[in-house]
This record gives sequence, C-alpha cells and structure tokens, in this order.
Amino acid sequence: MKKILVFTVAILILGLAVPVPAQGREVTGEWLDLSIGEQDFPAGEPFYILHGWWTAPKIPIPGLVGLLNFELEMDGQLIREDYHFFGADPSEQPTYLYRFWAYNFPDGLTGNHTFTRHYYGPCILSGDEYCSPPNRNDVVEEFTFTTVVHFVPTP
Repeated sequence: MKKILVFTVAILILGLAVPVPAQGREVTGEWLDLSIGEQDFPAGEPFYILHGWWTAPKIPIPGLVGLLNFELEMDGQLIREDYHFFGADPSEQPTYLYRFWAYNFPDGLTGNHTFTRHYYGPCILSGDEYCSPPNRNDVVEEFTFTTVVHFVPTP
C-alpha cells in the first residue's frame, strides 16, 4: 500500500505546475514557473504564477481530491490567489482532475523575492506509516518548496 501511495504522490508532484484553461478568468503576462528553481525574470513585466495539484485518472483518491489545498508565500507573507480552478479539462482524454491557484502580478516585480509553495493534502497521501484510520483524512502539509526569483532589468 505504501508503494502505491508514494507512486501516487510522485504522479501528483510531476504535474504541479501544468497550465490549464482559465475558464473565463484571465492570467496576466508570462507564466513564472516556480518549479524550475532559482531563476531570473524580467523586472517590471507582468506575470502570473499558477500552481497546485492534478490527479491522473484511476488514482484511487476521488473522495480525497477535495482535501487538496495550496498556499503561496512571497517573502514570508501568504498572498491571496486571484482565482482558482477546480475541475476537469474535458478536452483531455483521459480526463485529469485539477486544483490550481492563480496569482497575477500585472505590474511585475523588481529585486529579489522568495516564493514558498505549500501543498496540503490528506494524511493518506504522505505514505506515513502512522497515518491510519481515523486520521487518514486529516489534512497535513505534504510538500514545501522554496524558490528565489531575481527580477532583473532588461537591456
């Protein structure tokens, strides 16, 4: 069972930052992919951050998908998403379930900023041997990733 959970979590991590249609909501500028690590990005240029979870079909957690959550910090402060996208993209076969949060920065940023992504989910996804009923649906922080972005002037 633990191997299945670890595989499921690995599948979830691989798709943490796949852009999806905005469903009538618009993103601003270019996508800043925090999953690629420390990086430079043009200063003062509009951008958006889109991260969260996706689950592959047949992953045995349909009742637990609603427990998946995401938070983003910038320089140690939680920031509020502009919108979130929860659902499936019907254009994909087979259908994947998405839970993404979008953050727009229409004026861009300057200087260096630290972004920390927090992924929360039911205890059962962690593969923790101590996660057993009745605790398996308790929401815990599954993963945390920190990335420094250098917003540099363009020539």
